[in-house]
Amino acid sequence: MVATTSVSREIDKGLESPAGELFHFFSSAFYYPEESIWGWLPSSQGKHDLLGTLGRLAGSDGLVATVQLLMDEVAVLGQDLSFETIEAAYIAMFACGYPRVLCPPYGSLYTAPDEDKRLEGMIAVKTFYEACGVVITDNFRDLPDHVCVEFEFLQYMAYEIARTQASGDSGLERIVARHTLDFLDQYAVGLLDGMSKAAAGIATRNIYCPLIEVAASVTKHYRDSLIILVNDLADSAEGDEA
Repeated sequence: MVATTSVSREIDKGLESPAGELFHFFSSAFYYPEESIWGWLPSSQGKHDLLGTLGRLAGSDGLVATVQLLMDEVAVLGQDLSFETIEAAYIAMFACGYPRVLCPPYGSLYTAPDEDKRLEGMIAVKTFYEACGVVITDNFRDLPDHVCVEFEFLQYMAYEIARTQASGDSGLERIVARHTLDFLDQYAVGLLDGMSKAAAGIATRNIYCPLIEVAASVTKHYRDSLIILVNDLADSAEGDEA
């Protein structure tokens, strides 16, 4: 997979961040198919690995049960599929389906108030990345609000939160968590809601349909956990000032 972004500070993969690992997985899964990913993803090992990472998220018991059912569907839909069939499903879903793209992977299509505001929305998300030290790479030949880029950005921010936690800097942790929550509320959740609705309207489900539901469920769970984290950090800061 071509990296969609470059960052001002390299991600420290030695840090513990199950959310970062999951967002990296989603960025890869919604990129143009690669055999290394799709030979693993629909398999029992793929399901085992994904559920194991999910289980390390705080308060994820109900989420694990939901995702397990969806990954069972991924396994059924992916059974005996050729790589060429997966490529065809990707193209129809996200790239150039005929007579229409079934599930466009661009956030501004779902979050902009109208078509005339799409460019403004793309510029806004790109500006958000850059304010957090992330830029789109020259090698990525797509739009900044593509679902892959948004997940790669969320991966970076999840590891930044882990870095601030490891350093014990609760003030900076609160700032990074707040920025991440703002991004989820302004961009990522709306994108995944839109993609979920588009996938739900497809007459014949393909392997990407349950995968979109997995991504949406995990992202919303993460958003809820950040709300709790930001509030707890704010309460702690007020207690320290008192």
